[in-house]
Amino acid sequence: MEFGERLQHVRRRRNLSQYKLSKETGIAQSYLSRLEAGKRPMETMTLGMALRLAKALRISMDYLCGLYEDDNLKEGAVAVWIGVLIHNGHRPYAFNGHALLSSIAKGARSYYSDHQEGGG
Repeated sequence: MEFGERLQHVRRRRNLSQYKLSKETGIAQSYLSRLEAGKRPMETMTLGMALRLAKALRISMDYLCGLYEDDNLKEGAVAVWIGVLIHNGHRPYAFNGHALLSSIAKGARSYYSDHQEGGG
């Protein structure tokens, strides 16, 4: 499932309109519409936007980013990857939001790939 499809699916499952989700997250309704339609890729969001969406939809960041299909809210690879960035001396809060989200998604995919193949 693509990012926009996942976002729309969860929003509808939670009985939220784009308007209501916009009000809960502070993200423009027009931007949410473009995300759902696939006209804006996930990487155009800031980390703050992604966090607000995950919280409002009661899903994990991993599920929102498409790293796995389990939408239970729990700590996953995204949280692990932020920890790795901090452990390695990076300050994720100082990153450009777009670059940070892309870096987290790439690192988390690598993490899952390694651990699903018995690497961890």
